[in-house]
Amino acid sequence: MADTLLIKVCGLKRQQDVELCGALGVDMVGFIFHEPSLRSIRPEQVAELPRGRFLRVGVVVRQRTAAITDIMHRAELDLVQFHGEQDHHDAAAIGPQRVIRVVWPERFASKAALQAYLDAWADSCRYFLCDSGVAGGGHGRELQSAVALQQIVFPRPWLLAGGIGAENVRKKITKFQPDGVDMNSGVENAPGEKNRGQLIAAVQTMRQSRSCVQLGE
Repeated sequence: MADTLLIKVCGLKRQQDVELCGALGVDMVGFIFHEPSLRSIRPEQVAELPRGRFLRVGVVVRQRTAAITDIMHRAELDLVQFHGEQDHHDAAAIGPQRVIRVVWPERFASKAALQAYLDAWADSCRYFLCDSGVAGGGHGRELQSAVALQQIVFPRPWLLAGGIGAENVRKKITKFQPDGVDMNSGVENAPGEKNRGQLIAAVQTMRQSRSCVQLGE
């Protein structure tokens, strides 16, 4: 677990939500480029949203290298989050330091299989993101069992996702010991519409949680 918890807020669509993320000092903001999603946004819309010190992340599902590169250019992104069947060739073409690889631990039949997958991707990404279920995201379902990640060694920093909000973020950090947290549906009024109060409370709790975890509280 890192000394400073990384904070990522995903599924953004509104200017005021991006501005709030900037004011709160989050590390990454995420935009979804997947038309079936209610949080989907066009690259041109993202390009018009406010900049900040945060890294701008594009979530892709079906796209491969050429389409991903085009989206990153038009939306002016820093990183891309592989949420589909993208492979090592896509990562190499885009640049491993610009890739977040999503992992669903519940997909794997054993811890050895999960560890092998992480090790195989170690040189092809900058971060891992662990989500609940076996596919998709933004569904609000939490990753329940820490057993799936016990004795797993992440070769890159990793973020925990899945229904995380102000009411459970401290518990999740203590339980799973991630390097960061990705919040989406857990801080929303509706898809793509963040709840200002919930987001502020969640970030404040995260800022306090690192010292609490170190003290074993």
